[in-house]
Amino acid sequence: MQAQYAREHHVYQLANFFVELGDVLDQLSTSADSLVLTADVNIRLERTSNPSIVKFYELLACYDLVQHDDGVTHDAGGTLNAVCTCHDLLTLTVDILNVSFSDHQLLCWMSQLRRPPPVYVSSACRYRRCSDLRLIFGYLMYVMLSPWNT
Repeated sequence: MQAQYAREHHVYQLANFFVELGDVLDQLSTSADSLVLTADVNIRLERTSNPSIVKFYELLACYDLVQHDDGVTHDAGGTLNAVCTCHDLLTLTVDILNVSFSDHQLLCWMSQLRRPPPVYVSSACRYRRCSDLRLIFGYLMYVMLSPWNT
């Protein structure tokens, strides 16, 4: 019974993962010029016949993302970490380094991401002057002590 619960719980967690990842990618794809996804997905990405992996790669394809690392990223074997970018970015070469303080490997790459130049807007405004500070403080006290300010 417990093994059945553990398997159903794992399937539920994976389903939530894909929904949440899709939501994040929806938001980022509409607000970012370049998208780089780095993730410790903790599912064996080299098992391409696994339905969860198929779903992961379909989700990447929906957002025009490509995975760039394909080596072993965990001490026990398998590709559990991913570096993904949009097709329009230059191809990345991902180096996988053993850092020996984690069971996951360190993924390193160089990118050509650039920020767009800032857009400056000039505006003019007229400053209001009030020389009677008692009037200003009186108004503030009225607003702070009024019954509708609770």
